[in-house]
Amino acid sequence: MKLEAIRTAIEHAVSVAMQQVKVPGISGAELNEIPLDPKQLRAVAAQLENRKLAEARISAAVAFFLRVSNGDVLESIQCIEFEVKLNVDGNGSVCGVASSLTDWAECWDQGFAPFKEAALQNMRNDVLSIDGTLSEDSATFRSAMVLFSSEMVGPYVERIASFLDIPCSFVDVVAARLLEARIWEGDQVRCESWFDPKKGGATILLDVMVAAGEFIRSWSVEKNDYVYRVADMRSISHMAI
Repeated sequence: MKLEAIRTAIEHAVSVAMQQVKVPGISGAELNEIPLDPKQLRAVAAQLENRKLAEARISAAVAFFLRVSNGDVLESIQCIEFEVKLNVDGNGSVCGVASSLTDWAECWDQGFAPFKEAALQNMRNDVLSIDGTLSEDSATFRSAMVLFSSEMVGPYVERIASFLDIPCSFVDVVAARLLEARIWEGDQVRCESWFDPKKGGATILLDVMVAAGEFIRSWSVEKNDYVYRVADMRSISHMAI
């Protein structure tokens, strides 16, 4: 049996498995390389010739594309173990299926690990630049961190909780506020106005207050814009700031 046919079948099986990666925060994944040596291929060929079936564990270099903003991704190359099952069909062709022995969510964690601490420190500095009196264990501080981290990793409760090392239950509460305010919409974080050179700072502050539950944001047909409402029900126009 031709070793190249076996190699092709294994590569195809792993490539198909990569298309099934569905994890919030991972925009996609694709096979980078499978370093199969001739000895391993010959062992698989012997199984196929004897039983028409074969199993093998192989390691593959996989490229994961991790979300780092609404429109940008980070490529992370990781070594992943697969279990591949091959068989010979009625036409004598080799085909197979591959399954990962790795939790895809762990691949997300591993991909962010190299720059996680630096990113978190920048976010802490951003929160303290808004209010330097905040304690890091305060609800407002942690709510702001949920908001800022969501801009990077996406509006995904489990990813944010993992990134910040805080309980999902806390992130769930903040997420409900951000979803109601439509700061989170689908897979997007509506943070475009944060980068407005004139009003960005004020908008960030208001959105932090929404995350902390101190303000409510809703759409005003009259103003054709979002307005922020405080506890006494007064409206503050985003465009008026």
